[in-house]
Amino acid sequence: MLVVTQHTSEQRIFLKTLSSKEYETHRTRNPPQERGTCEWITRHESFKSWLEMPGHTTLLITGHPGCGKSVASSYLIDHLKESQHGSSSTVFFFFKNDNEAQINALSAIRAILHQIFTERHMISLVVIGMEAFECDAAPSNFRGLWDCFTSVLANPRCQNIFLVLDAVDECEPKESSLLIKCLSDLFKINASRSHSQLKVIITSQPSNEILDNFRPRDWPNSRLFRIQIENHPESIQQDITLIIDGRLRQFRDDRELHMQDHLSWLDRMSRKLKTKADYTFLWVSLFLDILQKSNCDTFDELEAMIDNPNPTIEALYERIFSQLKASPKSRRLLALVIGATSPLTPAEVNIAMSVIIGRPATLEEMRGRQHPSAERAI
Repeated sequence: MLVVTQHTSEQRIFLKTLSSKEYETHRTRNPPQERGTCEWITRHESFKSWLEMPGHTTLLITGHPGCGKSVASSYLIDHLKESQHGSSSTVFFFFKNDNEAQINALSAIRAILHQIFTERHMISLVVIGMEAFECDAAPSNFRGLWDCFTSVLANPRCQNIFLVLDAVDECEPKESSLLIKCLSDLFKINASRSHSQLKVIITSQPSNEILDNFRPRDWPNSRLFRIQIENHPESIQQDITLIIDGRLRQFRDDRELHMQDHLSWLDRMSRKLKTKADYTFLWVSLFLDILQKSNCDTFDELEAMIDNPNPTIEALYERIFSQLKASPKSRRLLALVIGATSPLTPAEVNIAMSVIIGRPATLEEMRGRQHPSAERAI
C-alpha cells in the first residue's frame, strides 16, 4: 500500500483555509505543569475505565474556578501522546471567553480537523475534508464539518483519536450545547459504524448549564465517566505543595539565595503559602508570578503580601496592575544615582535603599528591607 507522507500544494491551501495553528498558542496561554502534578488524575478509577473500555467514551472533569483544570488538560494531552507511542492521534481545543477565536464550536471543529489532517499517519484523510468543502471556499458550516469528522472516524485508515476539549463552560452556551449534543449523538448513532475509537476528555466548571448536557439518558451504555476535582482535596493539596516547592526552588536559584537567613525566609514563605492556598491553583500561581517578577520588593514587603488578612485573587491582580505604574522607589533610586559622588555597586544601592530616614533599624531589620536580587531590583 502506498503511504502518503506529505500534502499536495492543493491540500496545503485547503488546510490553511481550514484553520491556522493558533490552537497551539491558545494551549500555551496556561502555565506549564509542575513536575509530578496532575498525575493523580491518570491513576483515578474513572480515568482508567474511560481509557480501557472499548469503543467511544467520554470523561468529564469538573472543578471550580482556579483549581487547575486547564493545566491538567495540557498535561493529559502530553500524557496521552507519550503513552500511546504513535498508535493514536491526540487532538485538542482550549476554549476561552476573552478571545473570539476560542468561544465557538466552529473554531473547535476546524482546529480538530486541521490537527487530524496534519498528523503524519493521517495525511491521506485530508481528501475527505476536500470532498466536503471546495478548496477555495472558507469552511464555515459547523454541521458540514462535523459530518466530515464522523466520516473520518468511519474511514479504515483512521487511527484511534483522543480529543481534549478544555473549559467548555467558556464556549458560548448555545455553541457548547451543540457540540456536546453532536458528541452524544455520535455515541448513540455512529459508534457501531466507526472504524476508530473516539476517546473524549471534557473539562468544565460544574455549572447546571453544562451538567444538563450530560444527563445519563443522553449518553448510552455507561460510556460517560466523571472526575470531580473538588472531591479530591488531598490530591489538590499535594499538587499545590509541589508547585510551591518547585517555584520557590527556582526563585532561590535565580536570586542565588543560599545564606541561612534567606533559606529561613523561603521556608517561612513556603509554610504561609501552603496554609493560605485554600485549594486554589490560580491564587498560588498569581502570587508566585509576582514573587518571580519582584525586582523592586524587599523580603519584608513580599512577606507582607502573604500576611494580608484578605489575600484574594482580586488583591493579587491589583498588585500586578500597580506594578505597571511608576513607583516612589524608582524616583528614590534615580536620586541616589544622581546624588552619589562615585558610581555605586548593586550591593551598595541595595544597602542605601534600605535606609529610611527617621526609622532606625537593627542589622537584621536592615536585611529585611533589602532586595533578594539587587541587580533585578535596579
